[in-house]
Amino acid sequence: METPAALAAIRAAYIREFNVGNVDAVMGLHTAATIHLPSGRPPIVGQTDVRDLMLESLRSAPGGFRFHFEPVGLRLGGDLAVEWGVTPGAAGFPGGKYIMVYERDRDGCWRIAWTMSNLDGPSG
Repeated sequence: METPAALAAIRAAYIREFNVGNVDAVMGLHTAATIHLPSGRPPIVGQTDVRDLMLESLRSAPGGFRFHFEPVGLRLGGDLAVEWGVTPGAAGFPGGKYIMVYERDRDGCWRIAWTMSNLDGPSG
């Protein structure tokens, strides 16, 4: 599978699995040493802590909210790929922006290594 298609498949799986609450499947898309840089919080390092943050996010999301990434740009370089885009807001939840760094593991599979997100502010 070509790199952009492989990354699109990871993104689609992330959205699908997160929205049904399957955090373990989402974490399977990440490297073991994954790092998330959330808005207004210290860095979250490692799968266990990133998983805990995802569970917290699911618990605090407004009823009926569906998370979604809309990619805008992609840069490829060897075994790293950097994607940026937007996360639309809905149901009183603000939208924002994200950066996702993918890393190709020794097995040739792409996984999410680093993510960074921020919110645009209150909606409405």
